Amino acid sequence: GNRKDEIAALAITFNQMLDRLEASFDAQKAFVSNISHELRTPLTAMLTELQLTAAKPRTIQEYQEAIHHITSDTKRLVRLSNSLLDFAKASYDPQEISFKEIRMDEVLMDA
Repeated sequence: GNRKDEIAALAITFNQMLDRLEASFDAQKAFVSNISHELRTPLTAMLTELQLTAAKPRTIQEYQEAIHHITSDTKRLVRLSNSLLDFAKASYDPQEISFKEIRMDEVLMDA
């Protein structure tokens, strides 16, 4: 009867919520992967530049070029870090989120 329809509708809604949650986790996983790549690229370039520069004596011009490249990559990392911090601040306001334990059996009984 009507009670079964309500429970079926609740089950459908719950499954849709789980699907959205899974999609959200997938998006977060992709985001973290992309950010990791964005961080790794300039860090790898900086490390390589430093290792090559330290491998043997260089001319003043070569040292200046290495410093320029490393400075450029460092600025890129700072911009990326600032963007991530801005994103984190914009997307998370702890005062707007309230978590509490709930009993699913009570939720289902009230449906």
